[in-house]
Amino acid sequence: MSAPEEPSRIKSPNDLVAAVPYLLGFHPHRCVVCVGVSTPAISVVTHQRLPETEGEQPDWDATATIISQQSGNAFVIGYGPAVQIDAAVDECAVAIAATGTDVTAAVRVDGGRIYCLGESCQCPPEGWPYNPDTSTVPAEATLRGIAPLPDRAALAALLDPVTGDDHDRMQAATEAALHRFTTAIHESSPARTGGSVAAWLAAGPLSTLAADGITALHDAFAAAARGETLADDQVAWLTVVLLIPEVFDHAWRACDGSDPHRALWIDVTRRATGRAAAPPACLLAITAYLAGNGALADIALDRVRDADPSLPLAQHVDRALQAGIPPHLLRHVLTSLI
Repeated sequence: MSAPEEPSRIKSPNDLVAAVPYLLGFHPHRCVVCVGVSTPAISVVTHQRLPETEGEQPDWDATATIISQQSGNAFVIGYGPAVQIDAAVDECAVAIAATGTDVTAAVRVDGGRIYCLGESCQCPPEGWPYNPDTSTVPAEATLRGIAPLPDRAALAALLDPVTGDDHDRMQAATEAALHRFTTAIHESSPARTGGSVAAWLAAGPLSTLAADGITALHDAFAAAARGETLADDQVAWLTVVLLIPEVFDHAWRACDGSDPHRALWIDVTRRATGRAAAPPACLLAITAYLAGNGALADIALDRVRDADPSLPLAQHVDRALQAGIPPHLLRHVLTSLI
């Protein structure tokens, strides 16, 4: 995934390792991170968690493809103890080198030290101290309002569905929105009676409802731009009208990768109920992708799979992510597939 704006100029290995959490959005643990460089800037950052069970193998070829498509050279950084990390770093570096991309350095970070894993490296086997406090990267990133989460699980937790009273209120609001929706369908098209909402939608366009849905969508964008949180009934109505193909199509094409859009779709995804969570989670995945945040895009796609794995657009986004399509090409790729 292409990297977002770098927090500062990186001048040393210590700076590079200090920058990784700010590039990913979270502090890496038990994983391999690849930083691709297209001079003079970082062009792509990938994160590969190591399998929890024996027998599973990371797809290093896929990682190598992503790196090679967007970079001239790469740094491979493993996080964790040698017994878990060294072989994985080596396998990843070999896969990247096989694409013709130069692996500038392969290192492991553990216990406050950086260990060089290159065969021809002259660095001491005991490594050298790693201290982010000696780098200007964290301070400069903090000034820009960038604060990495403790780990990937904390990033995933941003999309945890609401619970308790919040869930009960959203359930009631969604039922009311569905009643409003079905009533409007009956009034505008009396022939659409019986069967499911999906069947009604498949029967043809719902021009008036689609127009109302697009209006609700733009009202949500405007509220997000003002830093406002939508009320329960607004979120519920938005999740319902996103079921209309014309509204959902308008929504994904309007995604711009901005912070307000990201905040909006995180909030709506958390508060959506059942299968209705799939469209806003897909919109979050696209928003994160456009911003270069591959980790959040991947987590959002997991949420889509939990809610409704049959959503075609999400499948296209997932394939683009796995193929390493650069964010600036995503809209063109999706448009060509739909």
